[in-house]
Amino acid sequence: MTATDANAKSVVMFIDLQEGLLEASRTLASSDIRRNAAALLSIARAFGLACVASVIPTGPVPAPLIVELNRADPAIGLRPRRMISAFGSIGEPCEHLVIGGVVTEAAVLHTAMDAKRAGYDVDVLLDVCGGLSTRTENAAIRQMEAVGIRTSSIASFATGRLGDMADPSAMVVMRTLSQML
Repeated sequence: MTATDANAKSVVMFIDLQEGLLEASRTLASSDIRRNAAALLSIARAFGLACVASVIPTGPVPAPLIVELNRADPAIGLRPRRMISAFGSIGEPCEHLVIGGVVTEAAVLHTAMDAKRAGYDVDVLLDVCGGLSTRTENAAIRQMEAVGIRTSSIASFATGRLGDMADPSAMVVMRTLSQML
């Protein structure tokens, strides 16, 4: 399978990256999640990956998507949901789901597990995730890894997809990764 084929079958899902919700993270600062989510979106777009943002209601309507994602891509596929798992809100045909969001122990965990049970290839990028505590987030990570879900980072995910370093997408990836340092 070529990189183009793999890209056509992959979807990046941002889960509950909404204003006011990132503060629930105790394992990664909300400023880091914001920066890393914007970096992942930039890299995903460079690879031509479909991107969706699944959001939950925080009142009568869902809280807005974080400004870093909205500003970078106002047309990102926004998928409101009422369940903890965002799996049902992918909305794009795919075989591979790449996940980042809050909270790791709930929406991220259950979305990843549901996708894996449905036969999807799943990556959870931990530098775009935030948990309630180190202890409970680590338990969720172990649970995902035990069933074959890959936990990784933006850098590992992105560089694993690179081909020719002279390709324009590779240049975007390397520039974006250097900005994360």
